[in-house]
Amino acid sequence: MTGAGAELADPLLRILNGGVAFSLYESLENLGFWMWAVFALLVAVPLYGDSVASKIAAVTLGYIGISYHVLVGAVLIGIVDLPAIHGYLEVTFNVMVIVVIAMGFHFKAALAAAR
Repeated sequence: MTGAGAELADPLLRILNGGVAFSLYESLENLGFWMWAVFALLVAVPLYGDSVASKIAAVTLGYIGISYHVLVGAVLIGIVDLPAIHGYLEVTFNVMVIVVIAMGFHFKAALAAAR
């Protein structure tokens, strides 16, 4: 027994499937990764400052931004297979923890200087 909107819902649910390459879910996820990479490149240069923590954060953000775009280029050229890209992206974006820790030290020093 199917409902009145089953014919319309079936193709929509298929494009939302996370396990299918080029589905809407996967495309939005990749768009989010790209936005993080562009943000990292935009912030890396101005963040590079006097403190060691800000230098570490800036270099790490630069690595994230550059490595993502290199990986996308490798997929487009055919060096990296599309299903394998998620493993590379996971490693690349797990490095974001270094940025969070380094910026924690930077913010702590800025708060201490403001007192």
